[in-house]
Amino acid sequence: MRTASLGIANKLSPNPVPVPLTGTAIPAAPIVSLSSTTVVFGNQPFGTTSAAQAVTLRNVGSAILNIQAVALGGSNSGDFAIATGSTCGGGASLNPNSSCAFQITFTPTGSGTRSATVGITDNAADSPQTINLSGTGQDFSMTSSTPTATIAAGNTATYFVSVSPAGGFNQTVSLSCTGAPSQSTCSVSPSSATLNGTSFTSVNVTVATTAPALFIPDYPKMSPPHAVNFRLVILLMVLLALALIAGQVSQHVARNRSLATVMQAFILLGVGIAMAACGGGGNTTATPQTGTPSGTYSITVSGTFSSGSTTLTHNTKLTLVVQ
Repeated sequence: MRTASLGIANKLSPNPVPVPLTGTAIPAAPIVSLSSTTVVFGNQPFGTTSAAQAVTLRNVGSAILNIQAVALGGSNSGDFAIATGSTCGGGASLNPNSSCAFQITFTPTGSGTRSATVGITDNAADSPQTINLSGTGQDFSMTSSTPTATIAAGNTATYFVSVSPAGGFNQTVSLSCTGAPSQSTCSVSPSSATLNGTSFTSVNVTVATTAPALFIPDYPKMSPPHAVNFRLVILLMVLLALALIAGQVSQHVARNRSLATVMQAFILLGVGIAMAACGGGGNTTATPQTGTPSGTYSITVSGTFSSGSTTLTHNTKLTLVVQ
């Protein structure tokens, strides 16, 4: 404390009139000023990162500000981050009238309102200072009230799947299904769901199977009606020549019955060969036509939201039993 007095001259007594003076010296000190103590990020799809928002810290005091620590805290501190490019951090020093900046991002790990704080510890009188952070995580989920279906091969299984928004999610989700067994097809109708942020949308998932077919014989393929079999033509010409020769021979050696018999046998053999060349009996080997195999199968229904570099995907499992 500092003291002094002031004398005021006058014509009265006492003269001069004393006026006591007192004062306290204030040492030089840093003072923190934040451009904002609240940062709101709005709606952000689950698992994706927002654009960074900046908060400027300025030393408006008369001494150097020493920043000792900067830390995220709160129930959802893992959803926020101090991004690369921030110039405020533990160990930084600011001269009077100097400033630094925080670059803060939001990556929701859940749906609904998410909140956290940035705590700044320094040598200012009001340390620690606090920046409040908040944002809304948006997401969707898929569930089925009929997750299991049992059918005979040849029938169609139908499932009902609900696509529900969370955190006000109001985007379009593309839908598909995989895992259908062989000799079957899986489809989703409609193939996309546009959510309004509050109520669910129901879609149908169908798996159409195939029944086993009867045994079907493999009948021989017949030649086209106008096709020419040149081997058969040549063979018939040879047989005709042999028949003429046999006729001549039989006239000269009519008494030699054994030779005639040989020639007749030779002609019959040729005729048999010609008949074989024309095609024999049908092939009755049966080929089985199989349908969807019996068993238990896992069907995966996928929902995907895409916008620019943002992609959000969720799955739900269905069970198909084919008897």
